[in-house]
Amino acid sequence: LLMLVQGLSTRLSKPQRPTNGSSSKDVIQAKKDKIGSMSIVEQFNRSTKDGINFVKNMKKEGKTEAEIANFLRSTPRLDPSTIGEIIGGRDEMLQEVCKAYCRSFEFGVMPIHTALRVFLQTFRLPGEAPVIGRIVEHWAKIYFELSRTYDDKTFQDADVIYVFAYSIIMLNVDQHSTKVKTRMTLEDYCKNVYGIPGARSISKEYVAEIYEDIKREEITLTEDTPAGIPNLKSCRDLIKRGEKMHSYTFPTGATCEKEIFAQIWGPVIATVAVIFEHTDDDSVMRRALQGYEMCALLASVFSVSEVLDNLVISLCKFSTLLSPAGENPVVAFGRDEKAKQATLEMFSITRLYGDFLREGWRNVLNCLLSLHMMDLLSMPSLTVDFEGSNSVQPPTKGRVPAQAKTPSLLTPFSLLGTAAWFGGGGASDHFDSEPSEEDRQAEAEAKQTISQTGIYEIVQQSGRLRHESLVYLVKALILGSVRPVKKHPGYYERGALFCLDLLCHVTIVNHARLNLFWVLVRDHLNSLIAQPLPALPLLEKAILCVLFLSINLIDKEEVRE
Repeated sequence: LLMLVQGLSTRLSKPQRPTNGSSSKDVIQAKKDKIGSMSIVEQFNRSTKDGINFVKNMKKEGKTEAEIANFLRSTPRLDPSTIGEIIGGRDEMLQEVCKAYCRSFEFGVMPIHTALRVFLQTFRLPGEAPVIGRIVEHWAKIYFELSRTYDDKTFQDADVIYVFAYSIIMLNVDQHSTKVKTRMTLEDYCKNVYGIPGARSISKEYVAEIYEDIKREEITLTEDTPAGIPNLKSCRDLIKRGEKMHSYTFPTGATCEKEIFAQIWGPVIATVAVIFEHTDDDSVMRRALQGYEMCALLASVFSVSEVLDNLVISLCKFSTLLSPAGENPVVAFGRDEKAKQATLEMFSITRLYGDFLREGWRNVLNCLLSLHMMDLLSMPSLTVDFEGSNSVQPPTKGRVPAQAKTPSLLTPFSLLGTAAWFGGGGASDHFDSEPSEEDRQAEAEAKQTISQTGIYEIVQQSGRLRHESLVYLVKALILGSVRPVKKHPGYYERGALFCLDLLCHVTIVNHARLNLFWVLVRDHLNSLIAQPLPALPLLEKAILCVLFLSINLIDKEEVRE
């Protein structure tokens, strides 16, 4: 399965080459035509009445009976029962369609039972005798014309063929219906056949051949085959379609690969997730993580945000950070190799492909909050870089003294200072007993894992995110720093302060694109300050953020207003 995904990635890296005269655009156009055809089929299959009206509308649009018959025969997945009702209809136009439908077959010198089998396997024969009679009558006339073309004088006229064909249908029911207790013998069938006026010219060997053929192989109507089980008819159809196909082409280029990836990414991610969840083998675990990486790469190449969101959500679940386990979640995390690997992979994908994250930002932020609560965010203080591409130039025109440095969000200006990232009050404060050596080792491994994630880069590099991804990140931070109106058991106030710090920092880093999200930030800060019963720490933090943003972004028209 992963080789299939790897193959997509490999082909994308190769230059395009001409293939049998077919380009990627040709293949994609054929795919679009097929999708359009499927919508027509859906309309046709709604009901028998809809199918009949569809055919009548084709006639009104100028289609000939032959073109309508070709549509009924060549369009895959049309309801066979509806086709039977159409060609068995009493309407004069439908009867002309039935004749054209019968003429569309190349019976050649087929024996009557073979020709009848080929004919009946293309639709569902209606149950009413008059309808069956009309269909078989038209078929008999066409078959008689063809038999005369090939100088076959087995039958005297079309009426003999009509009655004889009807007897074959009855023989098919007699030999294969579970409701029939006593089946017809060859002698019985010969008596029936030779009771037909004009049937004396049919040899007994011919009748015996028909009897044995029907007894050996039922004329299986299309709808009688259980779904998903191939039968002789489907195999024959496949062979015939193969004979009419042009030479096979290998289309290249991202366009076709994108179509393939769109079809397979859901099952691939689901399969990889199941394997990752249930395996304890390190090599299988690494292979599954490679599957996540390859899907993330292809999703970024094709700009499919839904794939990245699903990957991040899946990995967040396996990281256990969304639902920390046990009384000491840090120790539990440090001992869970699968959770640590999933965490590293999740943050790696976020760093590399954050451009395409949308709803997945909320899951990433929830993991950050969980790490913050467990005191595992041991990263350097984030500062604003005046020299970088995302820097904020010091305000000019006397608004702020030139020597005034832009304060870091995590300097004493910040309400929590560095505690906003790795301050006290975390998971380790809940334990009075001395941890064991194994617990210390697990905690050390947990901290080492988080130190390898490069989490701080996610915020520092937010200035490089695409516009839509940036807006989703801002919305996630706003949601994380909202204080519920009523007390909620899951509310984590220090986490809300943490999100507000991050929101302020992302705003500074993205000062050049402030027009994308400033209204969201401004309204959020206003709502925090204007709450009738504000939480004092959150209120103070909101006021500090307003002051901080005002000092650093006063040259921005949006902020001045």
